[in-house]
Amino acid sequence: MPVERIRGDSPNSSISPVVGTRGVATGGPLPVRQADRVRRSDEQATGDGARRDELAANLADVEARLAKACAAAGRARDEVTLVAVTKTFPASDVRLLAELGVTDVAENRDQEARRKAADCAQDGTELRWHFVGQLQRNKARSVVRYADVVHSVDRLDLVEALAEESTKRRDTPLDVLIQVSLDTLDGPGQAVASAPFVTSVTPVTSVTPKDPGIGSAHDRSIAAATTSATAVPPVTPTPVADRSAADAEAAAAGPVGIGPRGGVAPADVLPLAAAVAGKPALRLRGVMAVAPHGNDPDEAFARLAKVSGELRRAYPQALWISAGMSGDLESAIRHGATHVRVGSALLGIRWRPRGTVAG
Repeated sequence: MPVERIRGDSPNSSISPVVGTRGVATGGPLPVRQADRVRRSDEQATGDGARRDELAANLADVEARLAKACAAAGRARDEVTLVAVTKTFPASDVRLLAELGVTDVAENRDQEARRKAADCAQDGTELRWHFVGQLQRNKARSVVRYADVVHSVDRLDLVEALAEESTKRRDTPLDVLIQVSLDTLDGPGQAVASAPFVTSVTPVTSVTPKDPGIGSAHDRSIAAATTSATAVPPVTPTPVADRSAADAEAAAAGPVGIGPRGGVAPADVLPLAAAVAGKPALRLRGVMAVAPHGNDPDEAFARLAKVSGELRRAYPQALWISAGMSGDLESAIRHGATHVRVGSALLGIRWRPRGTVAG
């Protein structure tokens, strides 16, 4: 094997080329730059190995939680998709998760997401990319190029932008979820009524022809799991004064629908769903929500399950419920979540700007 030549090295080097264990010639003192490259490569390999072990251990812990939560809810493990939220972490972590068997990853900022998606695509890493952050209309052109699913559709102008750009730039429909606000208001000036139980819904009996994924065994099992009623005891909200400073600040900011996290009021889900369903370039998949800060997630996710049931009565193919993060995934699965968005439990603690929707 010839000696690997570093730019600037003389082609007439007098070093005897004896191949070492890393495929780099040895037998004499390596050129300084080549020696530095080998050292950095060794350090990177050691670091990647340690990081892989860390991620593997974290993934095993999360999988154990998912399996236990599904069993407790009387659901099969394959009814719930794990979406790894990789925001602020490098593309190398995304690749390691893919090697460990993770198939779905999520980002909440377009600039970071498109860079990682392109990086992973270059080496053939196959993943399903989810966009979970608040999305500006002018970013639709970029997002539809790499995202398979957008979880945060919450207004008509965004529906129009995503449909227009998907028509121009995609060969297949873009999967979308309606983001639902589960905070204090159900509509302009209306308080949300407590949801003591999830009402039963009409089972899926037909398949939408344009969607080959609907009607699969997986989707039918999801429909069955989210059809049964689930009792939820009344919950007294924690007073703002007793919450952490961060939660108090978030509570003071007002409902999500007018705050940085976005989301439509439950009463507005069906009209927005009708707009999505009317766009051939978009495919209505279901709903997404975040449990409000400081409130019991069971109450919030019970309300979301009720909204999902109402949506499926009108659109039987809209089976997905994206709910639950690192701290409340068990509650979400108990109330029918089909997708859980897990960040810190998988990748470790990250800096988290206020207003993010997944982790």
